[in-house]
Formats: sequence, C-alpha cells, structure tokens
Amino acid sequence: MQYAHGQLVLHRDLKPGNVLVDENGQVRLLDFGIARLLDSEETDATITRAGSRGTFTPEYAAPEQFAGESAGVATDVYALGVMAYVLVCGVLPQPIRSGDLDDAQRQVRELPPQPLTQAISRSVPDALQGGMGEDEALRLARRTTHLSAYRKAVRGDLSRILDKALAKEPERRYGSVQAFSDDLSAWLRGAPVRVSGNSAGYRLRKFVGRNRVAVGFASLAALALTAGLAATLWQVRETRVQRDEALAEVRRSEGMRQYLMLMFRDAAAPENAKVDVREVFRKGTDRLFERFADQPQAGQETALMLSDLYLQLADVQGAVPLLERLLEWPGIEGNPTVLAHARYNLAQADLVRGNLERAQSLLDQAQAHWQISEGVVQKTLLNESRLAQSRLERAQGQIDESLATLRDAIAEREKLLGRQDAQAGAQYVSLAIALMQVGRLDEADAAASEGFRVYEQLNLDDTDGGMAALNARANIALVAGRIEQGAADFRRVAELTRALYGETPKLATALNNYGIALMRSDRAAEAAPVIEEALRIARASDGERSRLAVALRAATAEAWASTGRADATDPLLDEALAIALADFASDPILIGTVYRVRAKARIEQRRPDRAREDLARSAEYFSVAGKPGEPYLRRLEPMRHELEAAVAD
Repeated sequence: MQYAHGQLVLHRDLKPGNVLVDENGQVRLLDFGIARLLDSEETDATITRAGSRGTFTPEYAAPEQFAGESAGVATDVYALGVMAYVLVCGVLPQPIRSGDLDDAQRQVRELPPQPLTQAISRSVPDALQGGMGEDEALRLARRTTHLSAYRKAVRGDLSRILDKALAKEPERRYGSVQAFSDDLSAWLRGAPVRVSGNSAGYRLRKFVGRNRVAVGFASLAALALTAGLAATLWQVRETRVQRDEALAEVRRSEGMRQYLMLMFRDAAAPENAKVDVREVFRKGTDRLFERFADQPQAGQETALMLSDLYLQLADVQGAVPLLERLLEWPGIEGNPTVLAHARYNLAQADLVRGNLERAQSLLDQAQAHWQISEGVVQKTLLNESRLAQSRLERAQGQIDESLATLRDAIAEREKLLGRQDAQAGAQYVSLAIALMQVGRLDEADAAASEGFRVYEQLNLDDTDGGMAALNARANIALVAGRIEQGAADFRRVAELTRALYGETPKLATALNNYGIALMRSDRAAEAAPVIEEALRIARASDGERSRLAVALRAATAEAWASTGRADATDPLLDEALAIALADFASDPILIGTVYRVRAKARIEQRRPDRAREDLARSAEYFSVAGKPGEPYLRRLEPMRHELEAAVAD
C-alpha cells in the first residue's frame, strides 16, 4: 500500500476480502478497480457499497468517507487500522450492523473503538460482525494465549498504535502507511514506538466539545465521584505507609485524574455543540460550594482535586479563585492535609503569575506542615514541593541554591521510593532548565535527556511530563546553536499539545516556542502564521491581559518586523507595554522583552532615536532581573550594531 501511495494511487476500499495470501504465504493486494472480476464468489460478508456518499465498505470505511469527504492517505491508513484491530482481537472496532448504513455512520463517526482488552471478550452475533462472530474462548484459542496474557500483551504501545491509526480526524492518524508499519514493526521487536496515543486529556477535550447539557450533568457526576475518591485518597495519606505503598499512592493520585477524564468521555452525547472547558469547570466550581455546603470535608477535598485539574490544563486564571475560596472555607483549619496542599497549589499558581512574595509564603506554610508530618507519603509530597521551591529560588536569582535544591530532591526521591517515577523525570527537567540558565549546556542537555529517558521507560513520553522534557531539550538546543534540532522538538511538542488539549494556553505556549525556533533559523515567513495563531488562542483562552497574551503580542510584532511589516506593529506593542507596566511590574524580563521588540521595529521603521531609547530601557530591565536577565542582555548587542549600521546607511 505504501508503494501505491508513492505512485499517487489510493485504494479507498481496503478490507480482508481484498487481500490475498497464496499457498506460499505471499501477500497480494487486490481491487484497484478490477475486483469485480475476481470476487464473484466472495464469502466475506462485507460488501462494497456505492451511493451519494461515495463507494466504500462500511465495516472498514473511515469517518470522512461516511461524510462524503475526499479520501486521502489517512483513509487507507484507517482501513489498515481496522484490519489490524480485527487481527488482534477478532472483532471490529465498533459493532457495525450489516445493512444499516445510518447506524454504521453513527458508530464510526461518533464512538471510539472499544479497548482491545475489552473487545476480546465481546460476544457478538454473526449478523453484527460480518460472519466473524466468535466467543472469547475461541478467539483466544486462535491466538494461542489466555485472557490475562492477552491483556498484558496488548496493553500500552499496541493499543496506542491502533488508537492512532483509528483516530476520527485524518490529521491525527499516521501520516503514511510506512509510519504505521514502522511502529508495528517496532512493537513486534519490543523497541520504543513513536505513537502519541488517544490520551485521556484529548478525550476530555473532545467530550466537552460535544454537548452542553451532557457536559453539565457529567461535571456534577465528576465532582460527586471525586469526593468519594478524594476521601479515600486522603484517608490513605494520613496512614503510615512503607515506600512501595507510597509509590502506589502517587500512581493512584494520577489515576484518579485520568479516571475523571475517561468518565467525561463515557458520558458523551453525539456532537452537536462546542463547549469551553474553562466554562465547564467554572460552572462546576460554582455548584461545588453549594453542593457540599453541608459536607465540608468532602467539599474541600473535591475542590482540591478540581484545582489539580485546572493546573493540569494550565488554567491558572481558573485555579486561583477556586483555591482562594477553598482557603476561606469555614473550618478548613480542621482539615490540615487539604489546607497544606491547597496552599501549595496556590503557591504554584502565584509563581506562574509572578506573585513571588505570596508564593513564597504559601509554599513555606505547606512545607512546614509536611515537615512535621510522619509517614513516607507526607515526605514524598514535601519532596515534590522542591520543584516549586527551586523555581522560586531561580525567579529570585538564587541559581546556586536552586541547583542544590534539585540535586538533593532527586537523590531523596529515589531513596524514598526505591526507584524512578514520573516525578523524578520532572525533577531532572527542572534541573536541566536551571543548568541552562547558568550556561552549563552540556550538563543541562544530559539532565533533559535523562528526564526524557525516565518518561520513555514509563511509557509517558507523550504526556505533559514527557513534553516538558522535550521542551527543555529543545530550549537547550536553541541556546547551544542547534536550531534545527530545537525546532523539530518544539514542533513535536506543539503537535502533541494540540492533540491532548486543543486550543488552550498550553497550545499557545507550544506554538510560540516553535515560532521562536523558526525565527532563529531565519524562517520568519513560516514563523509569522504560527505565532499569530498562538496569539489568537492566548487571547481567547487566557485573557487579553494575561502574561502569555502580552508576550505573544511582542512575539507577533517581532515576526512582522522581520517580514517587512514593521509599520503594523505599533498597536500591538503599545498594548503589550501598557499591560506589562500596569500588571506585571515585578516581571522585568517581560517588560524588557517588549522594549527590545519595539526597538527592533523602530530600527526597521528608520526611527533610530526612538530605537536607542527602547534599547536603553530594555537593557535597564534585563539588568534589574540579575542573572536570569544576562542571556537577554547579550541579545541586545547585535541589535546595537544593526542600529548603527542603519544610521550609517
């Protein structure tokens, strides 16, 4: 099939009946328009149908074929994915009813494939499976395995490979048959695969984009469920446990968040409306305080878990009011475990917003509680808080202290749990960033690579943590002058983030990073639309006056100035500077960056006096930032030479 695609030929009707395996084991692909000469005695119950929506076999057709849209490479990839799914578990991804085209369309376009671990046990009459009806025992016997071994074999990479091949949207599938083949071959060899999978975060985003009413009910159900899970979680955390139990607890905490995401998916209704995730959570937050007015402990624990979700989605603006209300909940002092974690979450949010003084106070209070608490779990939480501590130290210019904090945390983590986990990967990533800031690039690259290795070993390379490791590696590559490598990693992060979270602040940040890398490689024309999209997303999802929107106004203006549109930058830069000075006075790097970009635009506009003023102000702000501002100061030197050259001309 890959060869056919290379000759610009699509098949559009791939299915088992069109694949011949002869007596020598040679595989032949049939029906490139001549199958009617060969299949007069076809026993395969799947029938190619022709109509207003095109010609295809419903059991193996891609969602776009039901909609009458044009077929492409991804259409054949989807059909191959269905065939692979049937080979693995013996049933189709969806229980298609033979002859009911409308039901087939609903199944294929709206419902996700059943997980392989469940599909093997599906008992389906022949009429629903095109002649392939078999019970679980027979299907397992054909695969020379038993149920527990089968589930172990297909869980993880193989399931994610098929999820990608069977994605509803063509752009989310493998880009070629060869890429699909490569991942399957890697899986057969036990080698790492490149697939990102159909993640829980992506399923949540798709669900909340379907039906407003269903989302409302699902939100309430999620909060009720969280209350019960959270109560169990915190009860366990109050118990003295050994190191293996502590590690299991860390995993259960993450599993609870993922289960909430899955529940949103399972409650989904057919797609007929779009919903903003932030709006869904905001309404859920409002109802939470009313719903649990008579159950304060359950309500407090539920609010804390909801704040975790906000932070996981990088929605700081949504998390802050929730956490502030939680900390004001009457009687919260009687729930010290929740109180400490709520303070820690708010400290992280304040750190992102540049409120360093309050962030430090809240973190100190949370750590004080964990330091006097007994039990490995409490010590593990204290260890996790070292990440925020090191970031605060870096923000305050205490680079050496930040490095020491991280190195101690990494050593302590392994001592506490006896092995590496996802949090260890995050600590390596944070260490890489700190080392990069002091110019120790070789050590930084090694730390970032080690962090990514941890995530890969845990099959978490396509999660937030894995993307953070890639992001750090890309940043280090840019600083070290390996621009193309950095751009490739940034692009991969942006693609994964779009699939996981859609148009959120996370995606805006990822696109901005990719755009900056393109700018550094003298590809400003390619960078401009990428950064413009990032600005649009940031304004819509994070607010007009957010720090991200300010930074992206400056980035967009820089891209325009580099592509001959310097005269159009004034409104963007005036807005950015006004908001930065009013709302982010404690962030000298942000303000200095806006002045630097305005200086660049002034040079392009042939306004040298104004450019000198802006360069001088940019240098003042970067100098005030201390050590973190030094790399930014170095970027001003070439601009000074460019200014003098422009004046001389």
